[in-house]
Amino acid sequence: MDPFTNAISSEAELRALYEQPTPTALRKDIGRLDEMCRRLIAASPMVLVGSVDEDGHADASPRGGAPGFALVVDVMHRLA
Repeated sequence: MDPFTNAISSEAELRALYEQPTPTALRKDIGRLDEMCRRLIAASPMVLVGSVDEDGHADASPRGGAPGFALVVDVMHRLA
């Protein structure tokens, strides 16, 4: 069974379920991991590791440990 059978595939489908984000919410997207993000990750006992394949299928997995188990060692820049 394909878990993406009923996945939202367009912005129109998304907007039928959710309103447009507010300007305040959009400003929160900085498009990179800044120093504050790195400090939060380093102090957290849990992170979610996400990926997307070339077909656009996404996955996220929780990972946990003592604070400091995860560190940002490199920053991948947004492709879009």
